[in-house]
Amino acid sequence: MNEVVHTSPTIGSNVEEVVWKNVHFIMWDIGGQESLRATWNTYFNNTKVSAVAVCKRYILKFLLCYSVYSLIATVS
Repeated sequence: MNEVVHTSPTIGSNVEEVVWKNVHFIMWDIGGQESLRATWNTYFNNTKVSAVAVCKRYILKFLLCYSVYSLIATVS
């Protein structure tokens, strides 16, 4: 790890595998645009851990995404 990765807003989705100490993580970066939120639940099959990251400059967007994410996580 110990690597700086410069990012930009996600358009659509990105997937990457990260290997750390013989542990493989599949990372899905799914866009938060309103038109994509309906597909979020398709990413929860066989999920052990999930995390939400939203730019701190967009606190209202964070609150909205958190409420949608929480609803989907409890249903899936």
